[in-house]
Amino acid sequence: MEEPEEGATTQHRRDRATYDMWKKKNSTACITLLSSMDNDPMTKYREYELAKDIWSTHATKFGDIDYNYSYACFSFITSSSNDDVNTGGGLAEFAVAKESLTVRRPPEVSAAEGAGLPVAGLTAHQALTQSAGIKLDGSGKETNILITAASGGVGHYAVQLAKLGNTHVTATCGARNIEFVKSLGADEVLDYKTPDGAALKSPSGRKYDAVIHCASAMPWSTFEPNLSSNGKVIEITPGPSTLLSFALGKLTFSKKQFVPLLLIAKKENLDFLVKLVKEGKLKTVIDSKHPLSKAEAAWAKSIDGHATGKIIVEP
Repeated sequence: MEEPEEGATTQHRRDRATYDMWKKKNSTACITLLSSMDNDPMTKYREYELAKDIWSTHATKFGDIDYNYSYACFSFITSSSNDDVNTGGGLAEFAVAKESLTVRRPPEVSAAEGAGLPVAGLTAHQALTQSAGIKLDGSGKETNILITAASGGVGHYAVQLAKLGNTHVTATCGARNIEFVKSLGADEVLDYKTPDGAALKSPSGRKYDAVIHCASAMPWSTFEPNLSSNGKVIEITPGPSTLLSFALGKLTFSKKQFVPLLLIAKKENLDFLVKLVKEGKLKTVIDSKHPLSKAEAAWAKSIDGHATGKIIVEP
């Protein structure tokens, strides 16, 4: 990899930082290429040259790979810090990532589609398969699932993945997204602003075996009457009240429980999601795209909490 020249431009400074990090971490790190949708020739050349150096360094780990720009990868970016190198933060042209959390992106999956999977997709997958015990091959007895905020980043993946299993899916969302959530496969959809929606009542009177709770905090008293005898509420953003409810449930041996979800990213799960997208069995719905220079607008839209699908930041 050629050492970037010192310069006054932001790009030069970013390239210098990337180069310095790579020199320190080249035995354990690889670079995610999320900007391959960029048609600028210099951007493509810069990524291609960087990828060549990385792949040649890791030839024994990546196998015999032709140095072709069409080979791209993406990864779950961690927020830990090792050896004074902060590996967190994906809002950059290049980011350092762990090989163990990086998968190759096939040409059938766009960079934007892939970028949505590592956090939201993995969260939905873990909530359904590990916390709720859903088998995504369609086997097992039918399970009644409720997915709140089903039109959002995690929610829209959760609906699609749940329908790969033997499930009946009830979902909540805003009125404007009801048809959208139905198109994802939901069997019943509730407008969360209506009385029944606010109470989470299934239109068919079903009791939920599991709730994938992607919305803001709700009291246990709202969930409890709607759960089956062994029902659980899987909280994807657990706070102190959730953790307290979880502890109390354990202490009282309650069969109905709050279950906090702490995401444990695994390469094999990310690879599984990529294959589903490639095969057309899972889709990343993109709410909006924002250039890196206007990342603040993307954050503002995310914080507003009304995005339909994923918000993508592109270099």
